[in-house]
Amino acid sequence: MRAAVWLGIVALLVLAHRYDRFGLLDALPTLIAALVGWLFARTLRRGRTPLIARAVAAVDGAALLGDPQVARYARILTAIWAIYQFALAAIAASLMLQAVLLPGWLMALWLPAAVAVLFLGEFALRPILLPQAPRHGLFGFLRKLIRAWPSLLRDTATRSTETVHWSERREGGGRFAIWLIRTIGLRLGRPVARSLLYPITLYFFFRRGPERRASRAFLTRAFGRPAGTWAVLRHIHCYSATILDRVFLLARSTRGFDIRVHGLDHLETQIAQHRGVLLLGAHIGSFEALRVLAEARPDLRVRMIMDRGQTPELTQVLHALNPAVADMVIDVGGDGADIALAIRDAASDGALIGLLGDRARPGEATRDADFYAAPAAFPIAAYLIASALELPVVLCFGLYRGGNRYDVYFETLAQRIQIPRTERTVRLAEWTQRYAARLEHYTRLDPYNWFNFYDFWHRSAAVDPAVRGTVAGSAV
Repeated sequence: MRAAVWLGIVALLVLAHRYDRFGLLDALPTLIAALVGWLFARTLRRGRTPLIARAVAAVDGAALLGDPQVARYARILTAIWAIYQFALAAIAASLMLQAVLLPGWLMALWLPAAVAVLFLGEFALRPILLPQAPRHGLFGFLRKLIRAWPSLLRDTATRSTETVHWSERREGGGRFAIWLIRTIGLRLGRPVARSLLYPITLYFFFRRGPERRASRAFLTRAFGRPAGTWAVLRHIHCYSATILDRVFLLARSTRGFDIRVHGLDHLETQIAQHRGVLLLGAHIGSFEALRVLAEARPDLRVRMIMDRGQTPELTQVLHALNPAVADMVIDVGGDGADIALAIRDAASDGALIGLLGDRARPGEATRDADFYAAPAAFPIAAYLIASALELPVVLCFGLYRGGNRYDVYFETLAQRIQIPRTERTVRLAEWTQRYAARLEHYTRLDPYNWFNFYDFWHRSAAVDPAVRGTVAGSAV
């Protein structure tokens, strides 16, 4: 396949030379230099391995990069190559635009000669600049480099970020972008803001490779067939739409939305017991759609257990719309003892305590459960909190149905959870599996509402519930 591609490129060049009436081949040096510069520059982005470092690993072994001086030298040299190639592209473009005519042989050789000057110069100076690097003869080094070259272009460093814990992925967009679309929505209206979701969807589709691949993998699993590009775009657009709607749900409550509630009697039954209730949700749909409760029961007190530090820009902008909602948050990024006391006080006051139960923070205790026919790790904090404080657990999911419609579902998971220490392993496994089964049921109602854009089934060893820093462990 690779040979066919190269033969095709050669054929196109021959045809271009034969039939080029507009002097397009004059632009070839500019395009080649710019492309090479881009290949070097793209590897300098955060989370990727610089191209020269990849060459060092391929020729001399990855262990050499453990030396900080070697790693720094590789990054600097990659940057120098990128800048040098872009400078050559600028020179070539200038010669073309000014119609500078060079002898044919010089036109063909000046760009490779300029590349050779930097390559040979660096190769000659390397024993002085980097004495700890192994010595190579020029032709032996070139032979190894040419043999390794195809593997250097593979973006293995980018793909490796997909196995990184979800909490280490940087927040999408930026504070200004979030503020801008929020302002447009509130000033010009929801229809205008929604029209911006299409370019935003395209931006994230092309810009966030790991999330794009995670979306495709999940939708393939959910639909039982390969998911195409259109499905992934629809998935990202659905997520963007719910984020935008959070602006309006926080600023204007449910006005302008068609929110249909199913199973409210499950929640009413538990509230009637005059004790706190643990509302267990997930990263599907919109948890903000549950603000419909504020319309029906303004007397209810709600506290949300969440990590403000996970998406700080988004959280800060959204909470500025409704400071009262910000005051309801129990931040799990704080002191463990304070978290436990806040949860206990909320339960004593008969509050609804909201918690998302499908995503574990680093170091948090988890148990594996069968989810879409494969084991996945789920946090167990909710079950330990419910057991310690004797709280009923009600599932709550707000699925986005397109346009301005949401379907909010309530379902009792447990009237009471008991987890004796002697049966902890078995009981936690049972409750985790019950939650996973119901979560799968609701995600199957509309898979595009699943917003865990990472490899959810990437398995790591389950952590014992006594792990330090676990919310549940602190509550107990």
